[in-house]
Amino acid sequence: MNIFNKKDVICPKCKCHSLEPHKENDLPFELDTCSNCNGIWFDVGELAEALDGIGIAELEIPEKAGSTLRRCPNCEKTMMTFYYPQTYARVDMCRTCHGIWLDANEFEEINAVRKKLLQDGKLDGHPSLKGSVNSLIVLVNRAVNAVFHKEQ
Repeated sequence: MNIFNKKDVICPKCKCHSLEPHKENDLPFELDTCSNCNGIWFDVGELAEALDGIGIAELEIPEKAGSTLRRCPNCEKTMMTFYYPQTYARVDMCRTCHGIWLDANEFEEINAVRKKLLQDGKLDGHPSLKGSVNSLIVLVNRAVNAVFHKEQ
C-alpha cells in the first residue's frame, strides 16, 4: 500500500515533517524519506527487497520487542521497536501494516553487517526456521562461502 494516498504523511521521528517519495535507480519502488532527519519508511516487504537477498523476507516482531512513542505513518498505530536480526540497528515496525521505519544510516548499517555475515558464512536463516532447518541453511551458506573463497 502506498502511504502517499493520504495527505501530509508525518515523519514518525520528527513528528513535524512530511515524508516525501524518493526514487532510487536500483529499486523498483520509491523510498519514503524525511528530508529533515533522513529516516526511511519501508512498506511491507520493501526492506527485504532493498537488502537484495540478505534481508528477512517475512520479518516478524519479536515477543520481547518494546513499545515506542513513534506512530506508523501509514496507519497511525503505535509501533514496536527491536533490533534487526544479527545487527545493532534498532528498527520500528508497525504491528498492523508491518511497515518498517529506519532512522538515518540504519539501512546502511543493516546492509553492511548482513553482507559481512553472509561473506563469513554466519548469516542466519529466516527467524521462523527452527532447529535443523536453520542449521542446514547456515551450513550450506558456510560451504558455499568456503568454496567461493578457495577459488579466488
